Amino acid sequence: MPGALLAILDRFGWRTVTTICDSMNQYPGLNAFFALACANLRLIQSRQLTKYNFYNSDFDSKLTSNYTPFLKRAKTQSRVIVLMTHPKIMRDMMLTAHTLGMTKGEYVFLAGMITMVPTRGRVAWKFDDGRDEMAFEAFKSLIIYVNEDPNWDDIAEWIEDIADVAETRFNTTYTEDQKYNEYALSAYEALFASAQIFRENINVSDLDGRRYARLFWNRTFQFRSRNLTIGPYGMRIDDVLFSRLNASSGALEEAWRYYAGTKVLRETSSMAMDWPLSGGMPPLDRPACGYNGQFCDTLSSFSSVGTIVGVLAGLVVPIIILARYCLKKRHGDDGVEGLWWALNDLSDSEDDLETDEALTIAELADQLKLSQATVDTIPNNLTTTANNSGRTVSQSDEPAVIHREHSAKRRRPTESTSKRRSHTPSSSSSSSDEDRQSSALQAETTRTTGQETAQDLVTMEDPTHKAADHSTATAITTETTVLT
Repeated sequence: MPGALLAILDRFGWRTVTTICDSMNQYPGLNAFFALACANLRLIQSRQLTKYNFYNSDFDSKLTSNYTPFLKRAKTQSRVIVLMTHPKIMRDMMLTAHTLGMTKGEYVFLAGMITMVPTRGRVAWKFDDGRDEMAFEAFKSLIIYVNEDPNWDDIAEWIEDIADVAETRFNTTYTEDQKYNEYALSAYEALFASAQIFRENINVSDLDGRRYARLFWNRTFQFRSRNLTIGPYGMRIDDVLFSRLNASSGALEEAWRYYAGTKVLRETSSMAMDWPLSGGMPPLDRPACGYNGQFCDTLSSFSSVGTIVGVLAGLVVPIIILARYCLKKRHGDDGVEGLWWALNDLSDSEDDLETDEALTIAELADQLKLSQATVDTIPNNLTTTANNSGRTVSQSDEPAVIHREHSAKRRRPTESTSKRRSHTPSSSSSSSDEDRQSSALQAETTRTTGQETAQDLVTMEDPTHKAADHSTATAITTETTVLT
């Protein structure tokens, strides 16, 4: 049976398994079978450590009827759970698993059973105890594997003969239930096989014990009870049947069969492909989120970090804008303009050009540290002729006033400028158009003149100040505006 179990694990890629073994001290007639089955399973586990990951739990159903701790532990370890216990105890454990939410398609239970006998009946979910409906749902997640049952009806004579010998020769009386004994039947079959080998080799004179034993190997004996197959090392090997609940009929039906002689697992019915609780596919060996959801928690934490980073990134832009606004309020445009990261508000509108406060000739001379002789020559150098609707602009008009350009910055109109525009009478709209055209020509002409004037100022200055005045004049771009 252990070989058949490993075969179905390989079929579906199940590598992590929890085995729960019951010592069954309350069933002395059956506990030997389950104890031997668990021992063989543990032996195979020790030889398959690199391929499978087994978790083992042991209990005694004679001492406890609370199966919740074992199943809760299994729930956090694997999705495949093997139960080795009495059929009645197995049903109670499936009911507990159903209560724990383990029968919804995420888990699969494999229960190893002893062969069926007439007095014990077949494994069933229906006990007429008020919990049959729940048991029916729970059994949908169960796969039962068992050796092929003997043909009890065909060997009724053998059963009675065995009971008679026990009573007459060993003074032991079998009950009706004890008559159907798997171990007694197996011993009886072994005697039949030995007698057949002896009869076939009765004329062999040099037949010793070793040669006699090898005559059983790799051979199948056919009896009325069932076929008996002996493997290559003298061990009995039996086919194993895997059965599942047919939800339509309510009966356990064969789905796979493990052929022990060839070690091949084959599908024997459509029940092998019926996985209604898990979307038509067998349960995963390990779910995407892990056995206790730890991987989903990790993904959630990454998602939370991403959310926090996104929120912080969203706050950066408002903080930068607010910082720039505060710096502008505190230091003015000159303070903000020097910051490489500041965002300049530029406009393409011609109306956005605005000069700073006017400087008189005396103030400009004081800032440039010009001599009085140089200052006296400035009016002659400011004469400018512009073709402004046929008008000559010179020093004989209104006194010239020098304005400073504010870092060549184009700013939006100030509130006072906007108010002056909004209060312009509509009756002078035509004259305003002419004035704007004239102002544009004046500004262009004056800009050029202002640059030449700055150069002239430096040239006329005292030689001891020429170098300083020249560097100062070239570093500052001046704009001269003639006010009319």
